[in-house]
Amino acid sequence: MPNTKAPDHKIYYANALNLGFSNTDCKITFGIADDVQVGAMMETATVYMTHTNLKVLSESLKLLVENFETTSGTTIPISEEGLKAFKEALKTFPNSVPIS
Repeated sequence: MPNTKAPDHKIYYANALNLGFSNTDCKITFGIADDVQVGAMMETATVYMTHTNLKVLSESLKLLVENFETTSGTTIPISEEGLKAFKEALKTFPNSVPIS
């Protein structure tokens, strides 16, 4: 079957995300960050998937970013502070990123 778009297909811009993980699946919630209240976001879409699909998505995104940086000569900056906070939150897994 060729790729087709569902009748209710939507496209959203997102500059923030929230992750959830359980023993059976995981979720990624995309949203728009609140410029006034740090850490707050307006949620626009949530995608649930299996652990296997998350791993495939993770590897695909990693390769996509590596290819972009290599071919464009651009390094995409990321917040080291945000990465550090996420790694600290993972130490208390599963309580740190619950699926709600």
